[in-house]
Amino acid sequence: MVINYFLLRSPVPNPQSLTMPKPLPAATLKPNQTKKSTTESALGGILLGDKVYWNPTALPNGHIAIIGASGSGKTQTLKAIAYELPRFIPSVRIITIDFHGDLELPSESHYPLNMESPYGINPLIIDLDTKGGGPSLQAIAVAAILKKALTMGVNQEGAMIDILTTCYKQRGIIQDEPATWTTIAPTFADVRIEIEARIEDGCKESSKLALKLAAMFEYGIFTRPQPSLDHQIIRFDLSALGKVPGLSAIAAEALIKQLMDSHRIAGEIEDKIPKTFILIDECKEVKNSKTLNIIYKNLH
Repeated sequence: MVINYFLLRSPVPNPQSLTMPKPLPAATLKPNQTKKSTTESALGGILLGDKVYWNPTALPNGHIAIIGASGSGKTQTLKAIAYELPRFIPSVRIITIDFHGDLELPSESHYPLNMESPYGINPLIIDLDTKGGGPSLQAIAVAAILKKALTMGVNQEGAMIDILTTCYKQRGIIQDEPATWTTIAPTFADVRIEIEARIEDGCKESSKLALKLAAMFEYGIFTRPQPSLDHQIIRFDLSALGKVPGLSAIAAEALIKQLMDSHRIAGEIEDKIPKTFILIDECKEVKNSKTLNIIYKNLH
């Protein structure tokens, strides 16, 4: 009818067009008179496309993968889902790991990670689960992350575990004393000090580790205070870390592990309503993530 309206309002009317118009044909498209499905009406959902709704509370798990060619709209779709999630689940928390710096959302708490930022990530924050946490296991987990990201050898991995364990003990954090686990965890500033002390004592493996970790020490993002994860919408901007191989993968894995550990302590979801969604654009950056593999296998 919009097209017909403008045609009828032509500035130079044809006299022949002033005659009575022919009657319009009978309508063939009618509004859908059927009741909406349960997903669309009673339970609701997030519209993904033509009559396609996604309801994470009605599925065995809330995982979703967006696949498409470059320029097909994957990032915008991800942002649209992130925007709608708090409307659909008001209690949900959204943590965005942004490798390109283009996943901004309204009302977000934005933490850029770069050489000038006051924010950091501390991979040494301890899993407080007494059945599978503590400083010793955290040291092993962090050493494994570094081994993958920085291509360390077995000897370097072993030396890293010993260094991290020492840093925890220097803070008074002991594996057999869970009451000490809530003490403020060391950072990689402590790790650097310990490595330099060992180099002065003639430790060759520590000299090799210093070279492997030089970029981490230089950037400083693993020595600065980590912001709280208690806000509803949080975006960690890792785009500046892509210039140094391994840094963004280490930061992302540390964040994902912390979130998994906190949810393990909180226990199972009884009402089937997801508590947290982690949004990752360019998930190839974390293709070797041990933590993500655990989440995929256990949450289904």
